[in-house]
Amino acid sequence: HVTIPLAGAVRVSGLTPIAAARAVQERYAAVSRVADVSFIPLRRVVVSGAVNRQEVLFVENGTTVRESIVLAGGVSWNGNDRRVELWRDGTRRAVLDMRSVSARATLVSSSDEILVRRASWLTRNANVLLTVATSLVSVAVILITAQ
Repeated sequence: HVTIPLAGAVRVSGLTPIAAARAVQERYAAVSRVADVSFIPLRRVVVSGAVNRQEVLFVENGTTVRESIVLAGGVSWNGNDRRVELWRDGTRRAVLDMRSVSARATLVSSSDEILVRRASWLTRNANVLLTVATSLVSVAVILITAQ
């Protein structure tokens, strides 16, 4: 149902967007001179995993996987932007690299689930490991030089 101030509720479930717009326009015309109504069908998409905001999004037709992830705040610091899974009807349809052309071209459908996988432990901790290794080498150099 769509509720219109002063005109009440109009049932639109089961109608095409054009038929729904017409039904609302007819009801709205009874209470207003301006009865211009348009409907934009939205697609329900779930974005989860290593993103900044796990969300259920309602997006317009033509929205891509990459755009959906951006709407969810982007890939988080521990996410792997090269391993994004697109699930449709309970089946994994694709594993995408967000830097690729295919991620910019793959459109979402209603009920799609987009899962951004976490980066590997080694990737997430590379800076720490490099710092520890550098520190150990520095200590070794100092000890060898001191002898």
